[in-house]
Amino acid sequence: MAYALDRKSKQVVSYNIGPRTNATLNVVLGTLRLSDAKRVYTDRLRNYRSLIETKIHRTSFIRDQSYRTT
Repeated sequence: MAYALDRKSKQVVSYNIGPRTNATLNVVLGTLRLSDAKRVYTDRLRNYRSLIETKIHRTSFIRDQSYRTT
């Protein structure tokens, strides 16, 4: 499962249920691209390197598998 939360409101912006493959992650990331997210915070899964622009991608030690937007 992959999901995105709005950093301020904590509301779910997008989600997709499935394994953490590029296809599953791209569903959620597509929503973030359309919303013109300023930053995307993720865990350190390697797939993100090729899916998220370096200038907006930040990694942190997150206990869950979510995306965080600002």
